[in-house]
Amino acid sequence: MNMQAKTTNSSITSFGNELTLHRNGIQIETESLSECLRGFAAFLKSTIVKVGNVTRSKPVKTVLVGHNANVFDTPLLIRSINHIDLVRSQFQELDLYFVD
Repeated sequence: MNMQAKTTNSSITSFGNELTLHRNGIQIETESLSECLRGFAAFLKSTIVKVGNVTRSKPVKTVLVGHNANVFDTPLLIRSINHIDLVRSQFQELDLYFVD
């Protein structure tokens, strides 16, 4: 199976259970969902630390904002986080809020 995105010159090919992403015919390395979420949690945590260093006396609230996020992005993110135990504990420490 080959799916082509005409606007980005990217395609996804599948062979058995393995999907491969290509852009302009060149294979692109990707990360697993677990690696991606751990990196996102680390990014959010580092941002919280930086803001906390500036505000010092005020608690830091992290708010993720997205257009129509309540319909797609937020439920997908929460399901993905809850699916991986190691990642879930990292996100629970962050005290995140969502805004649509």
